[in-house]
Amino acid sequence: GGFHARRNEGVARRARLDGLVGWRPRSSPGLSPADPLVRALAVKLADPGNAPAAQLADAAERVHRYFTVAFPLHVADEDASVAPRMIASDLTPEVVDAVGAMGSDHVAIDETIADLLPAWQALARDPSRHGELAPVLAGARDLGRRLRAHLELEEEVIFPALTLIPGACEEIAVEIRERRVGVSASRQA
Repeated sequence: GGFHARRNEGVARRARLDGLVGWRPRSSPGLSPADPLVRALAVKLADPGNAPAAQLADAAERVHRYFTVAFPLHVADEDASVAPRMIASDLTPEVVDAVGAMGSDHVAIDETIADLLPAWQALARDPSRHGELAPVLAGARDLGRRLRAHLELEEEVIFPALTLIPGACEEIAVEIRERRVGVSASRQA
């Protein structure tokens, strides 16, 4: 019935997106901040080669949704839950600098995303406009570089330091779930 049809449609769509990038992750990606498929799709949209229009539209829609729904949640998680705990803790100067860099990264990344969102949305609606949108879409390469550097900082400095703060990970997990429930409820309303 309906469930299986939606599941099959999702599997087919996923296969089209994987084909555009030429890479298939081991697990099915969600809307996680480190979703490598979405980041790869954003960069690939700058130079998609001979990808069919349907693949371009699907990829552009998915990238647009990721950067308007999931990524803002990731930023809110860090800005509202991670950074305040780290600032309040007695951590090393390296960690304090990393927290400051994380906030600066968010501003720079948000500016880049703001430039790209209208192009992704336009491409999702009309993939024949790719040539016209290509100069703007090329900004995704810079976005990809910024995101990789940002995630390296988080994985190498921020997150390991966070585990040293008693109870922080558990508290943050609760706050993250609450943020997701709030977004889910507002999208259903």
